[in-house]
Amino acid sequence: MRQLPSLFNIVVCAMIILPLWSAAGYGRTDETIFQWTAGQMGAPSDIPMPQIRWVTRVEIKQVFINNNRKAYLRWETEYGEDRAQAILKVYLDEIVGLFDPPSNIVYVGSFLDACHRQAILAHEFTHYLQHT
Repeated sequence: MRQLPSLFNIVVCAMIILPLWSAAGYGRTDETIFQWTAGQMGAPSDIPMPQIRWVTRVEIKQVFINNNRKAYLRWETEYGEDRAQAILKVYLDEIVGLFDPPSNIVYVGSFLDACHRQAILAHEFTHYLQHT
């Protein structure tokens, strides 16, 4: 069973993503999006921007698989191999961005249109700032 995000996470993501999908946020630089996101979250101004990698759909899926091996093994133990594969498939079908805490790298799908790339980038910056 898929865990639902908390109301707090939904509100924070909406606060970050919705303005970027509006005309006011479209066409901004990565640095501007990072500064805006950090400001919205009240993060200290000395937090460095993480490295960003624009990746293909295949690459982002591979990063997700590599970074979530422990979770997959836990799913196998809890639900069995078939259900673990089904859970993994849901994630892989929907993934368009992710933040990798060990490397402090933000991955965003290069296959997205510019507006969606910026919205996903802001979302992943949020995860980075929450981690930092």
